[in-house]
Amino acid sequence: MIAIMRKDLREWFSGGATGRYGQYEFLIYIALFGIVFPLFFAYVGSSGAKRGGGLPPVGPLIGAALPIFLLIYAMADAFAGEKERGTFETLLVTPLRSSEIVLGKWFAGLAYAASIMLATTITASIVSRVMGSSTIAFGQLALVMAIALTLGGLLGAIEIIIALRAPTVKAAVFALNITFVVLAIGGTQLIGKNIQVIAPFFSRFADMGAGGLIALGGLALLSIFAAMAILLWIATRQVSAMRLE
Repeated sequence: MIAIMRKDLREWFSGGATGRYGQYEFLIYIALFGIVFPLFFAYVGSSGAKRGGGLPPVGPLIGAALPIFLLIYAMADAFAGEKERGTFETLLVTPLRSSEIVLGKWFAGLAYAASIMLATTITASIVSRVMGSSTIAFGQLALVMAIALTLGGLLGAIEIIIALRAPTVKAAVFALNITFVVLAIGGTQLIGKNIQVIAPFFSRFADMGAGGLIALGGLALLSIFAAMAILLWIATRQVSAMRLE
């Protein structure tokens, strides 16, 4: 598994996860999310400050959350990209177990996204402070990054299953976008139709105060982790089946 992680991370940091900007992709994201966006929001905030609005600390939050979408491209490249380059078949005949292939690539995607998130967050915080914007405690930014990585890990697991069947990276990313829209619309409709049943469930936790909210957050995390485990297990079975073809 470690060998897979090293291989993918080396390829992504030298050639880029999206295949567009090569070795400069890492620096481009740091410049965009760590410098350009914080400067823009600092400028907008300074205009608001003259009217009594204050300087919003939006820049660091963007640096902590948005780069997670790189994980989706990384997962697509890890499988569909390998098939495009004709290297996936070679990977299937290695002595590595199917679970090591899937988990190695999944953890590599998380590490790639986390490194860019950390770099952009630190850069954005420095830029915001220099520009006079109010800053956010690093603990709060770390919480945002943890939530983004958790959700990104879930989307990445879904993308692995899609990418294993997609012929190209573009097809895999497009299919995930469609899947996300369908799930979002379906989930919204389901919640809307059952709001009278769902609301009392959440109100019980809210009535318990801070302890109830912590318990609700823990339940949500357990549900996400369980979903990720199931999806990664399905992906492992897919890889095993492809080895028998």
